[in-house]
Amino acid sequence: GLKSELEDIERTDFEMANKERAERHRDILAFRKKKGGDKLLPYPMCSDLSEFGKYGVGIELYFRFLKGGVQIFLLLAIIGSFSLRSNFEGSGFSTVNENSIFARLSAGN
Repeated sequence: GLKSELEDIERTDFEMANKERAERHRDILAFRKKKGGDKLLPYPMCSDLSEFGKYGVGIELYFRFLKGGVQIFLLLAIIGSFSLRSNFEGSGFSTVNENSIFARLSAGN
């Protein structure tokens, strides 16, 4: 049962951590770009998305989707800022609570 499993674990010889081996394992599996000889660096924020295709088509498509989503969000945020500005300049809630930013930005103002 459980006692015999614990005894087996206690008798097992564990290998000490090897930093060089761990770094070599990380370099093989990590999402990094070779720069200069064998030096591995993280990809820069403004890298070409087609470079990610070597890790699989799904990785490249994910980052293309993410980039498109950010662009659409920024466009919608810019469009929405005009209505927020016009709502903020209204005076419908000026007598209710002057300090409430939520009331000032609502469409009812």
